[in-house]
Amino acid sequence: MNNPSLISQWTLIQPAWLVLLLLCVPVVWLGQRRMQSLGPVRQWTAIILRCLVLLVLTLLLARLCRVDRNENLAVIAVLDRSQSIPAERQEQALDWLGQAMENKPVEAQFALVDVAEAASISSLPSISDDLVRRNASLQGHQTRLDAGIEMAMAIAPPDTPVRLVLATEGNQTTGDLRRAAQVAATNGIPIDVLPLTYRYDREVILKRLVAPARARPQETVSLRFVLESTRAVRGKLNLFVNGHAIDLAPGRPELSRSIELQAGINAMQVSHQVAGSGAYSYEAVFIPDNPQADRVTANNKATAMVLVSGPGRIVLVDNDGLSAANLAAYLSDGDMEIQVQSASNLPQDLAPLLGIDALVLINVDNSVLTYAQQEMLQRYVTDLGGGLIMIGGPESFGAGGWIGSPVAEILPVELDPPDKKQMPKGALVLVLDRSGSMTGPKMMMAKAAAMGAVRLLSHKDMTATILFEGRSEWLVPLTEVGDKKEILNALRRIGANGGTTMGPALLMALEALREVQLGVKHVIVLSDGQTSDPPQCASLAEQMAAEDITVSTVGIGADINIDLLKYMAQVTKGRFYQVNDPARIPQIFVKEAQVVRRAMIVERHFVPQVDYGLSEILKGVGGTLPPLDGYVLTAPKGGLNQVVLKSDQADPILAVGQAGLGRCVAFTASADGRWAPAWLQWSGFAGFWQQVVRWAAKPQQPTDIEVVTERLGTEVTVEAEVHDAPSVTRMAAQVLAPSMEVETLMLNPIGPGRYRGRFQASAPGSYIVNVSQAGDDAQSRPVSAVVTVPFAPEFQDLQDNRPLLTEVAALTGGRVLSDMPASLFDLSGVKIPETHMPLTRPLLILFLILFLLDVAVRRVALDLVTAWQDLRQWARRRNDVQDDPTLSRLRQRRQDLKQQLSSPQVKQVMAKRYEAPSESQVTPPPVATDSPTPKPPVAEPTPAEPSESEATSHIQQLLRAKRRGRPGPDDPSQGRPNP
Repeated sequence: MNNPSLISQWTLIQPAWLVLLLLCVPVVWLGQRRMQSLGPVRQWTAIILRCLVLLVLTLLLARLCRVDRNENLAVIAVLDRSQSIPAERQEQALDWLGQAMENKPVEAQFALVDVAEAASISSLPSISDDLVRRNASLQGHQTRLDAGIEMAMAIAPPDTPVRLVLATEGNQTTGDLRRAAQVAATNGIPIDVLPLTYRYDREVILKRLVAPARARPQETVSLRFVLESTRAVRGKLNLFVNGHAIDLAPGRPELSRSIELQAGINAMQVSHQVAGSGAYSYEAVFIPDNPQADRVTANNKATAMVLVSGPGRIVLVDNDGLSAANLAAYLSDGDMEIQVQSASNLPQDLAPLLGIDALVLINVDNSVLTYAQQEMLQRYVTDLGGGLIMIGGPESFGAGGWIGSPVAEILPVELDPPDKKQMPKGALVLVLDRSGSMTGPKMMMAKAAAMGAVRLLSHKDMTATILFEGRSEWLVPLTEVGDKKEILNALRRIGANGGTTMGPALLMALEALREVQLGVKHVIVLSDGQTSDPPQCASLAEQMAAEDITVSTVGIGADINIDLLKYMAQVTKGRFYQVNDPARIPQIFVKEAQVVRRAMIVERHFVPQVDYGLSEILKGVGGTLPPLDGYVLTAPKGGLNQVVLKSDQADPILAVGQAGLGRCVAFTASADGRWAPAWLQWSGFAGFWQQVVRWAAKPQQPTDIEVVTERLGTEVTVEAEVHDAPSVTRMAAQVLAPSMEVETLMLNPIGPGRYRGRFQASAPGSYIVNVSQAGDDAQSRPVSAVVTVPFAPEFQDLQDNRPLLTEVAALTGGRVLSDMPASLFDLSGVKIPETHMPLTRPLLILFLILFLLDVAVRRVALDLVTAWQDLRQWARRRNDVQDDPTLSRLRQRRQDLKQQLSSPQVKQVMAKRYEAPSESQVTPPPVATDSPTPKPPVAEPTPAEPSESEATSHIQQLLRAKRRGRPGPDDPSQGRPNP
């Protein structure tokens, strides 16, 4: 297709080489003087060829190129979809782009890039007029406009003029829009800006909640609130500490305090007395009396944290709140503060764990904690220096699904024992519904659940995955788990489509499990139960029950076949789960997969043996230890980890180890009457566990370092002051973000013993700052501080930033667009790219041809007149040969024979098959006689006399004379002498 906007021109990149064409003058002059012997034709032919060779060589050196100019404009729109922009303004921007697209030229291209915390491509550059109005993939709590500009420049088509359109309010919380605009200006790409103007004239912002970083037990701390309001408004102020409301209005029914805010900055203060040691998380919330007086509610809260130092604080965690009761009673006799709580009440972020010296997990099931909480426990030990103690039971260690978890990485034992220590293996078959109803978040959670279930299996267990919709197929055939990588990769590729028929999938699972001899056979079915063959599914469940195969069913969605799924679980002694929130699926799968791991439990009577008697935990513990009745099978981990107590089979019972800044302890037996009834009667039981807890607990933080943090917008300033430590030359801080990412921050000296550093807190949540002496030889313990960002920083802005957008347009040569649709596809101010196509190859070929012709003209002499005469003679001789009578007769004879042979009669004779004659038809041969029959004489032909015309040549005359002198056979003169 011809493109009218593609213009081609010719140019010379190095035109200075054209001076070589002056050499044509001496070439002509020398040719006239030196090549006269060639004749005039050859002489001027050689001169012209030499001039052409010189011309082509000059064009090669001057780099003759074809220049293509493409004037088909590509417009890439960057739309700000951050949460701070009102939804109606985003819709107006999309309407504006849709109206502007109506005037798009046919060959022009358009693309759309959405930006919030990151950039996302909604549509690539194309000539299509479609406009994508939704983007569900963007997440985050900040605005990074430079990422959108960089993404737009990255997808810009090459060799095409480009214009960017930035639709935003101009408030960026991170990144540098000016730097991105400078890069666009350098590349000749103008940025048109479409300001999404707004102004919140009725808004209240709770700017900050100021509290002391540290306090002592029973101390009364002062809390200061800072609020900003655009106008006078009345409302209520609420204060919570660790999730519990504080009474701010004593003597009144409500707990909140009624306040009246004036336009501008408002400050007020309250006091609160802290109790024991630990971390106190304060959250303040403002609620206006008139909801219309406050447009954005996300910026109506602020948080702060106070760390209260005191005696060691130990938190015992169990599943039901009862398993830790006995141990808590024994530990409370010491000088430690003991607290018991359920695993479901563990915090969701890391900051509340700062005030805990040690966490004790007592028979805690892995499925109770989310993956983020497990990663939080790992960070609590390695980065905060906390202590973690895991005590065994049927729901703990490998039997509780901890294999492959973040906690397993820091425990001092291997949760997946080697082959020689493996107990009877188990098999887990996942039967997953991938019909059309499982699209979106359901399928994402189903894949995450299946992967989580596989991760906690032992490497010697067996697993399989069956997918069903209208048909059933093996995704992963029944096989040993091994290193799990291939299985996990296969699960990631699961998609959803089709109808639902569950029966064949259950039959496949039943037949596969029948072929293996394993201790545990378990099936997990994830479906809504809406299948076309319910009777067959129920019958297959009964057959599975007869084969000792347990089935647990997970019903997801609002419209599920509860009766079928419940029956399948009950008849096989499994469990049924009805799930309305897909986020619960991974925890259910992890819990169900633990059925396979029950084989890791060892229940028998034995006396534990001391393997490392120099451990601090065994100080004061003398004599023979009481017997135990069971434990969870694990293996020594090696390295810096130490096995203190072992079973009679050399399996770890008590192991300790260092993990980062903290310590971990693993006790694979129980601490209650299940496996340790004799230990509860042992006089050294309390002392033993007190020493275990003290060994693992976090040491007291140093008092010679004081840390102060201050947040202004998204920038946090960290200041550390070192007392009585003149030898400290460098200080560093480790920043743990809410996403568990770690950033190292160097603190620069600003005075004697004072250091300062800054970092960006761009996401809401708690940032933990650990400050310590920097260097390899640093021995000091870190001092922790907490910085909280209560809401996304973008909600702090109450109006658009039009000056920044005007600056960006002026910097790049763009335009500030109005609310009326403008001509986006305008080439004014756009750099038209030029594509240079060098003609080196064709010019080289032409140079070689001309050069060879030049040499041939000078070295090869051609007599054209003689050549023409020879050609004419050859043609004449050829015509004479064709006119010879003898040859003509031969040709005519050959033609006649061809016609005779091609006649139908000849073909019929040739095609007739030969047949032998019968006896009656055979003629007998003649009988021989004594006297032969004389042959009649044959007369010789008389030679004809040559005609007169034949006697014209000398040779013919000689032939005639010869014939006359030869006697014939009847010549009477034969035998007689001549007279």
